[in-house]
Amino acid sequence: MGARGTGPREAGRHGCRPAADGRLTPTSRPVSAWRELGRRIRRGRDYRELADAERAAVVGLPVRAAAVVFELLAEDREGAQLVVVPSENEVLAWTEAAGLLRGPNRARLIPFPSPALTPYQQAEASLLVRAQESTAYDALLGASRVTVVCTPRALFHRLARPDAFLGSVIELEVGGQATPEDLLPRLLAHGYRRSDLVAAVGAVAQRGGVFDLFAPGEPRPARLDLFGDTVESIHRFDPSTQRSEEPIESLRIRPLTPFVAGPEQAVGLSALLMEERDGDLSDRARAQLEEMATGEPFDGWEKYLPLLEPSTSLGEVMADAPVVVVDPERVSGEVEQHAGLLWEEYARRCDDGEIVAEPERLTVPADQVLELVERAAFRVGGTLDPASGKGRSRVDFGAAETDVLIDQLPRFPREVETAAARGDDLWLVARSERHEALRQTLGRREIDWDGGAVRLVDGELGRGFRLPHAGLVLYGEGQLFRQRLSTSRRRRRMGPFVSGLRDLRVGEFVVHEDHGIGQFLGLKTLDGPSGEGPAVARDPRRQQQARAVEVMELLYSSGRTLLLPLTRLDEIERYSGIDGIAPRLDQLGGSSWAKKKSRIRRSLKAIATDLLKLYAERRLAQAVPMSADSDRQLQFESAFPYEETPDQLEAVRTIKEDLARDRPMDRLLCGDVGFGKTEVAMRAAFKAVDNGLQVAVLAPTTILADQHLRTFRRRFQGFDVEIEMVSRFRSAAEIRAIRDRLAAGRIHVLIGTHRLLSRDIDMPCLGLVVIDEEQRFGVAQKERLRELRRNVHVLAMSATPVPRTLQLSLAGVRDLSLIESPPRDRMAVETRILPFSGDLVREAIEFEVERGGQVFYVYNRVEDIDGILRYLRELVPGLKITVGHGQMDEAELGRRMRAFTAGEYDLLLATTIIENGIDIPNVNTMLVHRADRFGLAQLYQLRGRVGRSDQLGYCYLLAPPDTVLSEEARKRLVAIREFTELGAGFRIAARDLEIRGAGNLLGAEQSGHIAEVGIETYMKMLEHAIAELRGEAPSEVPSATISLPAAMSIPEDYIGEISLRLEIYRRLADAAEDPAMLLAELRDRFGPPPEPVHTLIQGAELKRIAEGVGVQAIAHRNDRLTIRLRRDAKVDVERLIRFVSEREGAAFTPDGVLTLPDVPGRESMEISLQLLELLSGEAQRRLGAVETVH
Repeated sequence: MGARGTGPREAGRHGCRPAADGRLTPTSRPVSAWRELGRRIRRGRDYRELADAERAAVVGLPVRAAAVVFELLAEDREGAQLVVVPSENEVLAWTEAAGLLRGPNRARLIPFPSPALTPYQQAEASLLVRAQESTAYDALLGASRVTVVCTPRALFHRLARPDAFLGSVIELEVGGQATPEDLLPRLLAHGYRRSDLVAAVGAVAQRGGVFDLFAPGEPRPARLDLFGDTVESIHRFDPSTQRSEEPIESLRIRPLTPFVAGPEQAVGLSALLMEERDGDLSDRARAQLEEMATGEPFDGWEKYLPLLEPSTSLGEVMADAPVVVVDPERVSGEVEQHAGLLWEEYARRCDDGEIVAEPERLTVPADQVLELVERAAFRVGGTLDPASGKGRSRVDFGAAETDVLIDQLPRFPREVETAAARGDDLWLVARSERHEALRQTLGRREIDWDGGAVRLVDGELGRGFRLPHAGLVLYGEGQLFRQRLSTSRRRRRMGPFVSGLRDLRVGEFVVHEDHGIGQFLGLKTLDGPSGEGPAVARDPRRQQQARAVEVMELLYSSGRTLLLPLTRLDEIERYSGIDGIAPRLDQLGGSSWAKKKSRIRRSLKAIATDLLKLYAERRLAQAVPMSADSDRQLQFESAFPYEETPDQLEAVRTIKEDLARDRPMDRLLCGDVGFGKTEVAMRAAFKAVDNGLQVAVLAPTTILADQHLRTFRRRFQGFDVEIEMVSRFRSAAEIRAIRDRLAAGRIHVLIGTHRLLSRDIDMPCLGLVVIDEEQRFGVAQKERLRELRRNVHVLAMSATPVPRTLQLSLAGVRDLSLIESPPRDRMAVETRILPFSGDLVREAIEFEVERGGQVFYVYNRVEDIDGILRYLRELVPGLKITVGHGQMDEAELGRRMRAFTAGEYDLLLATTIIENGIDIPNVNTMLVHRADRFGLAQLYQLRGRVGRSDQLGYCYLLAPPDTVLSEEARKRLVAIREFTELGAGFRIAARDLEIRGAGNLLGAEQSGHIAEVGIETYMKMLEHAIAELRGEAPSEVPSATISLPAAMSIPEDYIGEISLRLEIYRRLADAAEDPAMLLAELRDRFGPPPEPVHTLIQGAELKRIAEGVGVQAIAHRNDRLTIRLRRDAKVDVERLIRFVSEREGAAFTPDGVLTLPDVPGRESMEISLQLLELLSGEAQRRLGAVETVH
């Protein structure tokens, strides 16, 4: 580790691309081919001229070729260089290409991020961008040989001075010193945020001497264990399990803000801004500054910190390094445009009386940035006027980008021949694991691999180039085949979807198995009955011997409350119903809950009967079994241009097994948009066609059907498979022609909307039906599908998650496959809740368009969507906008969607029609108008439409600037702040989606039942109903009541967060974990447990054993221990008789009560455990200690 050890490492397939946590992530790779490339370039006259020049104007060098050339130049000169490119797209292109040359002797490659918004927007700075900036700046200051690549916006950004930045870096090592009282405030003052669980970069949690934190540049979060002021240990830990993993010797903690941003700075900044703008502030701005002075600063206040602290900039830090500017005219234009934007916003905010400071005090003055661009030593590309070429030698490499041949693959062999005729070598750049598949695919195009006409080289290159003087032509695999990023990172199957009680907040609802729906009022510590005791209604007269016990207070109808000991949390579930609908409270002790459950049980029995009947019918039905994979099938699969995920491969394997049987397949394939469901379906479709069968692909809308048509045709190209589409917009003549070709077997795959289900569409050799989003079809269509299911294979696809519990319930009734692995390098989506303003909308749109991306603007009122269209056109002149909504002519809507997907428009203004099924990786910014009017799950699905590439996605949720939101809307928007994979907002939204998924599978009536009892209780009841009909219903184990004079609790000073205490109590109550393992986990996460926690775990173990034996209750009063057995108790009668006869004073009554006198209260727990283990005759692990009972 050491001072620089946690900084970015060298070599990389992508160079050092910023990871989601701010790391600059490299990969190791063989470099022999790329060394050869370096040798060839260096031999060229053009390179030698460049190497001899101090200043040069370079032409004939596309951006990726320039990256390779200047990377070699930096190596030869053994120094630093600053590269300025016009947009984020070129940053990625440069780092990708330069990264091909990574090696131990090369300069460190650092992409320097730039903020998406100006400092005037009152929005929290992106933690991911902050993390990337901090890691990049630290790497820059720690190495002499660096190549920094950035856009003009990054040159405007003010940075802390190097000594101040390095002074804010915290170096910790095992055995070193760290003061707990100082560490947390210091982290918070440098941008870290307190959290109960640390899962995302920038989060920190303290529990006594245990600190969890996720620092920029680190692969995973770290756990520090301090004893006093000494660092005893440092471990990385898994954010999903929260368990420590490998130990590390040291940790470098980089700051998350460029300047110190603590309470002192907030007070000072408030006073400064108030003094400077005193007479010009609006009431709102004045109130914001007053709140800031009391510790409640507005979002984004840190952007004003350059007013308090001395600062520097990227240009000043790299003042001695040569500057390379790519496309100087565009770069200068970007500088002038950004400067103009800053001054426009400054003027408007001054007029409106808002908080503001001059642009030149918050950012680097534009003339300084322009001067840096003008004095650049090397200008690459652009128009060479006499002024720009003055003092610079002109170097022409004569290079050019190679063509993109997607959908024109037959041209590639001709390109190979042309290169050979010129004496050039042609290299195809692809990841090594793709080489064999490419050999097979291109081998069918008469590519002579043995003759050396094409060389496969390991790497990734978005677009290749020809370097004439090096005698080399490069192609990237993505120029031949449409590519999505390969998938290697696997989402853990943990449960954002099974959050349990972890996110339970005061005022939310729970379901008690005996009493029904109540409202959670909070936790209380009572000096009341010791141990566990029964759940009781509040009664101040009930006082027994004192031992503090923590209880959950639940409110029921008529104002009655239930006090539930937390050791009995297994009796409750969190209520998760339909979003926005509050349930009715049940009557404590009344019959409403029992009646409700009885009614739902009857309904569930009918559903279970239908499901099992369907299952039986399917087992009797016959379908055409399909043969093993042919060579043609293997060729089709090898032509897939990405690396399959483990989930995809597992789904393909199980589907092939289904298709090989003579029983019709009925499988549901679940996975988010973009996770690869369609590829799995296409492999099944190809297998059917290869077996001489026809395939029907059914989609709920013309847009989705059209998307499938294009996807299928592209994927099946070259395999002689005829694919057609039917919809209600096809003419009668077209339908007749399709029917004739279907009957003749000349159409193999037919794609369509519900029109495909019409009786006049006959597929004589139908073998497989693929259904996309089946739940969106009507009753009549579903009935027709049910007819089809009788003797053909059916594969249904859904992007709505299905609850894990439902999957278990339906195991063997309906087959389910899940694809849960997201694409590699998919960046998180920065979600911001902001007041609507024209400046913000314009900035967000322009930033995305400038980096080569597209934008979704969601506006959900069709009647005045044209007004928003006019507004956006005036706001961003020249922006290419198209509109889409559900009331448009479907054919026209389809045409517009295709045009937007093809990149003909910059922005799609649409209603929530984009919520499902739309997959456009180039869209990485979304603005949602009046986000306060949307449900949480709806916002989650909308937000999922962006962030589908390797670029950071932005989702701006816009609310009215001066409107007081309803409590519900405010809670939804606050939850969205936690929309990380492990965050509470994600879990809540996911649970709501699961409810939709369950309703989709089981029917609308069941959605109503789910709303009545909550999804967890509903799923338990369904599982029980199915098991009961199968004769497998598990026997209910009655709960045992434990009431012993022992302090059994989790003290607040041990685990302060209510949600975490509830989680631990719940896990203990479920009795599913080994006590020793749980104790070890608590020690790891929170430090050494106090005595009440040890006793609590011991009590949970006693309860587990007692219920297994058949104990009804264990109680201790007046030094007398009483154990009441049930009639069916599993005890060794001979041992019981022997024990009673040998133990003085022991008694056992005919109704099953065992009594022991003279048992001290402090020993009652241990003696109870030993006694039950003795009497059960099963758990013998502690029998050696039992003698103490006698």
